[in-house]
Amino acid sequence: MSPRTAPSASACAPSCPPAPACASSGAPTRSSCAPRPAAARPRGHRPARRGRRPRPALAPRRRFLELLSDPPAGPLVHEILRRLFARFVPDKPLAELLRRLALPAAAPLPPPLPVPPGAVVWEQTVGAFGTVRVSADQARTVDLSLRRGGAHIAFGKGATVRVLGLGLHITVRTVDLTFLPWTLVIDASPPAGELGQHLLSHAMRALFAEFMRHFWPSDRSPRAGHDTLLAVGADKPWGPLKICVAKGGSIDLHLDHDGVALRSAAGLFVTGEALDWLPDFYLHDLNLRARDAAVKLAISGIAEEHYHEAAAVSPVTEAVLSHLYKVLAAPRLPAVWAQRLGLPRPPLPPAPPDDPSRIAVFSARLPGDYGEFALLMDPADTVTLTANEIEIAVESERGLSARMPGLRLAIQLRGARYHLQSGEVQVGGLGQLENALVEALVRRQIGDPADPGASGVRGVLDRFPADERGRLVLFHHPLVDVLLLPGTSVRLRLDDRGLKIDADPALVVDGPARLNFLVCGLHYSFGDARFSIDFEGDTVVADLFEKIVDARAEKRLNDQLLPLVPAAMRTPGYRLSTDPQVRANIAALIRSFARRKRTS
Repeated sequence: MSPRTAPSASACAPSCPPAPACASSGAPTRSSCAPRPAAARPRGHRPARRGRRPRPALAPRRRFLELLSDPPAGPLVHEILRRLFARFVPDKPLAELLRRLALPAAAPLPPPLPVPPGAVVWEQTVGAFGTVRVSADQARTVDLSLRRGGAHIAFGKGATVRVLGLGLHITVRTVDLTFLPWTLVIDASPPAGELGQHLLSHAMRALFAEFMRHFWPSDRSPRAGHDTLLAVGADKPWGPLKICVAKGGSIDLHLDHDGVALRSAAGLFVTGEALDWLPDFYLHDLNLRARDAAVKLAISGIAEEHYHEAAAVSPVTEAVLSHLYKVLAAPRLPAVWAQRLGLPRPPLPPAPPDDPSRIAVFSARLPGDYGEFALLMDPADTVTLTANEIEIAVESERGLSARMPGLRLAIQLRGARYHLQSGEVQVGGLGQLENALVEALVRRQIGDPADPGASGVRGVLDRFPADERGRLVLFHHPLVDVLLLPGTSVRLRLDDRGLKIDADPALVVDGPARLNFLVCGLHYSFGDARFSIDFEGDTVVADLFEKIVDARAEKRLNDQLLPLVPAAMRTPGYRLSTDPQVRANIAALIRSFARRKRTS
């Protein structure tokens, strides 16, 4: 649209003197209602008084419309009024009116400023005003800082608002909000002035009234010395959730063409009844890089007692978070957001290849519609389960594969440890945060860790009596006893050929005249479906006692331990790799050896 001529106001008499110049090109100047020297005021002219309504006035020599108001109008208000008048007052009647009043012709409006380089982030057609277009700077920079008392928003080199139907061009650099009492200060070009700030503050207060209860929750912070900055979901089943920081801290969000970053130097945390089971920690930095959707995460505050990790967050977890963004968030991101805000929208990663030779030893249903979680082992792998009064440990020689096809994700795991006294979990290759999350999931499923004397994998050994020295008597004969020392760790090794149960320290065969030797452990062969005892030593005496023990121990072992083995595994010739119910049978085997004999 070509620029139109500036109007004059019919409310002014022809004898009115020139008013001080207003900003016609966007540069800040003194407002028209600022104090003037008395000699400049003509007879009959009265300055604006406090509390009086704003009124238009004309500066005939300058030939533009100005507004006399209290609080004083600034260049932005004058610029908007001039362009509104020029847009909606007809040219011919205005020219005729000015001629009859002996006023000079209206000055032409300056042409719209050139469009600065940048990206259009919002565009809408608004009736007679035409297209309203909001553009960010070339780097798409937005900085938002939220604190207890208010917020600060910065737009890099400036966000541009263009009203094409008016030829209006406004550049906004920063906006500062105070919540209580509500105030708004905007740094813009043309400058807003007192009246502009006042009008914008009232408009924004009405716009934000519905949301202010989220930014200024009336309840107290959940922890002493912390501020609640945001509360959401009060009317949702999972709510309310409160986003908090250390007292006086802030949450800072930075967005540009390189990506998005959420930071809090003091550390933020989220609390709510729905999340009470999660571990306590502080989030300091969460970065999403636009180029490749890589994620960086920095946290603190994870409590460690028995197991210690070198990193708060492992590279494995950051890779998984990046993968989940690509699978869950990016496909739901509107294309216009990705284009205008520069947020990454990478293609879906390929689904992990299916290996039919692997054995599924465990499976569970994931929440929502994300399918199944399956833990797979190589048929030639050996999985070792070790337990004592303190901890349970699982280790795989070739690595277990955790597959989640619905999330297009597969992770390799080597082993894990669970501390029976504290409930801590350590998964190999993961950091503090991930292990704390796994620990929280385990605690949620089985509750707080119980007294290690009343639970644990090695609890099966309570099926045997103890002698006066606290040693478990696994086998008794008038000539020999097979004993298990206190504090012994029991190790169960599972592969495609069978089970092997070892003890560390080894079992003691207590013979006459101190003729003692050691038993390495027990072995269960899937081929012949029977338990056998592995002896250490190759002497005549050892052979003698081995025959004595073997002659009677097999029946006792079968009586005590065979009921713990699932029925399918008690069939001679059984193989893990060919069992169609291998998941259920391994789960039953673990449950059997973890179940402790109850005493009345």
